Amino acid sequence: MIVLFRTLHRAEYWGIGFVVMTGSLLHFVWEWSGRWAGLAPIAAVNESVWEHLKLVFWPIVAWAAHELLLLPAGPPAFWPAKAVAAYAAPALILVLHYGYRAVLGTHVVALDLLIFVIAAAAAQLTGLWVMTSGTAALSWPGSAAAARWAFVAVTLQGFAFWLATYLPPRLPLFLDSVSGGYGIR
Repeated sequence: MIVLFRTLHRAEYWGIGFVVMTGSLLHFVWEWSGRWAGLAPIAAVNESVWEHLKLVFWPIVAWAAHELLLLPAGPPAFWPAKAVAAYAAPALILVLHYGYRAVLGTHVVALDLLIFVIAAAAAQLTGLWVMTSGTAALSWPGSAAAARWAFVAVTLQGFAFWLATYLPPRLPLFLDSVSGGYGIR
């Protein structure tokens, strides 16, 4: 159990770096690819806040898939932990981004970058806590039903990112701050 505990810690710390680096690359890969349609669901296709949420979500999912190959027999509560991480990171980005904009009244790119790193780290570490917590309150995530529901929740979130890439609602969250439009530019 101690070996699994140490392995999980190492994996999640490496995951922070992976999420930050991969998410940073995904910001530019759409343009670098010549706007290849196959990348649209996972890469930012405009400068809306929504599109930037994909930059943290997809690397978390990719790292989770990598961890499934790395970790022996999968830790208890793996999928519930990854679902918590996949939802926590975008939620934290939204709260911090709109929070600082409300306080400062302006947009600061350096703060957006810092928020991205904070959200990636917080998500990975929260997922680690869910996987390693021995409290009775969190014993439910070890169940097979919870794992299935968590997997479904992450899948639905991925589908929402895919769908909103092509059919974004006309809401400020989806507004491209550069072109003033919605969707793929």
